[in-house]
Amino acid sequence: MLLKLATVTLAAVLAAGSAYADPITVYDTTGANPHTFVFEFGSSNTATYGQTFVSPTNGARLASFSLFLGSRFGGMGPLNLRGYVGEWEGSRVSHLLFESSTQTMNASGQLQEFAFAPNVPLGRAGSYIAFLSIANVGAQDHSTFGMPTSGDRLAGEFWFTNNGLNTSAWYSDWVGEFLDTGDVWFKARLNDGFAPTPEPDSLVLVGIGATLTVVLMRRRTAGRRTTV
Repeated sequence: MLLKLATVTLAAVLAAGSAYADPITVYDTTGANPHTFVFEFGSSNTATYGQTFVSPTNGARLASFSLFLGSRFGGMGPLNLRGYVGEWEGSRVSHLLFESSTQTMNASGQLQEFAFAPNVPLGRAGSYIAFLSIANVGAQDHSTFGMPTSGDRLAGEFWFTNNGLNTSAWYSDWVGEFLDTGDVWFKARLNDGFAPTPEPDSLVLVGIGATLTVVLMRRRTAGRRTTV
């Protein structure tokens, strides 16, 4: 009977432990087919397009994000760019958290997803911006594209800045409300940052399980000695 009770207690502890997982926040404003685009992103002037979003908790991590381009507007060739994440202070970046390696937009203007996996800590609950920019990849031929829009679906909005090759402009005022506080196509996955912690009942179960195991071992040992 004692062995059976110990087994049930251990199973309850394992079940309680498996129920804990870090909460995940997923943002996705994409659709089946983009109907409208905001223009014109690219070389040589309107170098930076972004989407603001909210981290719901302190200590969250941005596991991944995506932004999209399509529908060629000007020029003929491909376009080199990078993806970024920064802390957002109302109308500007206050601190840059992530810069990707260089990626290339296709020359045909076919809709293309730019996906990144920064896995960076966001540090605090509040506003952040994910953006694409050509400002830090050097001069290139004139080539511009559109970013697909999605209406107003997030606690954030589309922002841009005509910064050319000037990366310091990220830390000055951008232009917002261009889409009437609407959003562009954006995906993000955030780990909300809560470490799984057993509830008090689970801790009690762990203690009971350990105690029963010890008692069981002692009784078995005593039984063997009596038999001998």
